[in-house]
Amino acid sequence: MHVHFPVSRAGAAASVTALLLCTSLAAAEAANRAQVSAATLASSAKWGAVASTSSTAPFGSGVLSLPLPNTAGNNGNPVYSPKFFTIGNTGTLNVTGAAYTATASPAGATFKIEACSVTWNETAGTCAGTLTNVLDTPATRLISSIVPTAPGSGVRLRASVSGSIPKNTTPTLTIEVEVARNQTRTATVTGS
Repeated sequence: MHVHFPVSRAGAAASVTALLLCTSLAAAEAANRAQVSAATLASSAKWGAVASTSSTAPFGSGVLSLPLPNTAGNNGNPVYSPKFFTIGNTGTLNVTGAAYTATASPAGATFKIEACSVTWNETAGTCAGTLTNVLDTPATRLISSIVPTAPGSGVRLRASVSGSIPKNTTPTLTIEVEVARNQTRTATVTGS
């Protein structure tokens, strides 16, 4: 003997609804986890740059104090050889600009910071490409687009000094770099 349970259309509809509800909830939960994950990644992005004597990452942190000692001694006219330093991208986002703050000492020293369109010949202190003036002191703060674009990259700059400097004094350039949120190129989410 076979026992059959009558299946009504209402019962079948309820079963299908329950099945769809379960699969929809699982899909919604997976989508929610993906959104939370993407938001966490976006909120963990960092931006920043620093002036450093290191030519490669890690660049360090803080303000750079760059002394330019007299290389000719104190007997004749002082000679202050240029010094090279790096602006390094310490963040996880591409940088499009930065604020450079420079302080010169002693008061009579005038510093010039320059960039080269190609790699510097640091041994000879020359640029085979185009020189671009980044900052002259006594200007103390400047927004510049001469920055290391990619995270972990660096841009080499040359600092030179002139002016009325006492012979027994070492002129010093102090450089601080700040990157604002609007000076970054935002990351693009792909494959979502």
